[in-house]
Amino acid sequence: ATPATPATPVAPAAPPPSEKVVTISAPLIEEHLLSQVSPELLDQFVLEAEEHLETIEESLLELEENPKGTESVNSFFRAIHSIKGTAGYVHLKPIETIRHRIESVFDLMRKGKLNYTKEIGDIIFRSIDILRTMVFYIKIGDYSQVIETSEILDSLSHIIDGERRTVETTPPPTPAPKAPQEAIS
Repeated sequence: ATPATPATPVAPAAPPPSEKVVTISAPLIEEHLLSQVSPELLDQFVLEAEEHLETIEESLLELEENPKGTESVNSFFRAIHSIKGTAGYVHLKPIETIRHRIESVFDLMRKGKLNYTKEIGDIIFRSIDILRTMVFYIKIGDYSQVIETSEILDSLSHIIDGERRTVETTPPPTPAPKAPQEAIS
């Protein structure tokens, strides 16, 4: 008799993304847009982004300790949202894209549709590391740097889509059966 060969584990199919996953393979700032942004404005962006990233990391560490901490979620959301405006204004599309996905995850948490977990935290920490790297390259003036973000954007989309799919496919609760009425004699 031949010994049984262990079955090869099959990974579950990934949920379909809610948004088209964007692979960022462009520089932090396109060369033709660089002339439209003053160095002072980029310096201001870096200063504000670094402050917001500190707030974000503090909020994440608080969430690690207290996953139900609504003030930590709100603090995180305000800080990540603040990066959005300036990033868009200075044409930092890669930062805008990843920041938008992170904000979508935390918006679900704010609305009570998603709970913070260690797995989500790990993905958010990786996302913040990527944002911090992008801000570093802007700080040193290396605007042509290309940072690979497709994997983290995909991970963030799976969090968002997984929650949406769960909400959409959860059947309504079945009403409790009525107690039989006793025969009236």
